[in-house]
Amino acid sequence: MRNIPRLTQLKVWTTAVVAAAAGALVSAGPAHATWNDPQVNVSGHLDCGGAQEATWVWYEAANGERGWAKSDLWTSVNRVVPGALKLVEIKSYSLSLYNVSNDGTTLTIKVGCKGLLSGQVREYKTSFGVNRPTFGRSATRHICSDAPLGCIW
Repeated sequence: MRNIPRLTQLKVWTTAVVAAAAGALVSAGPAHATWNDPQVNVSGHLDCGGAQEATWVWYEAANGERGWAKSDLWTSVNRVVPGALKLVEIKSYSLSLYNVSNDGTTLTIKVGCKGLLSGQVREYKTSFGVNRPTFGRSATRHICSDAPLGCIW
């Protein structure tokens, strides 16, 4: 067996480790798409304000996509109240758009807010632009309607 000097063995071993690490870094890209993927997943909190709860969410995009958003998700958030920070539960929504162009699209969200005391449902509407994210597929937009004391976030 050939006798390899210790310094050469160290160089070979170090080169192999660095090459393996570099290969792992190059191949460890995001599992999701980037700016050239037309799919965008939009999500956020729903604050109907006061004694109201979001009961449904309908969306319509300028590109023709429309449907019911998932709105049965609850999220814990901290809310500042006079002299303290209070943990409250609020609804969240999520939806997926599959055909967002390079120029983006306008998304209209309609939220049904039910009064906890009256039982009446009021509809609120907001519109905003959605672009393809630079990395991944996720975009966040919180929606606040009829909250005279301000939104939870």
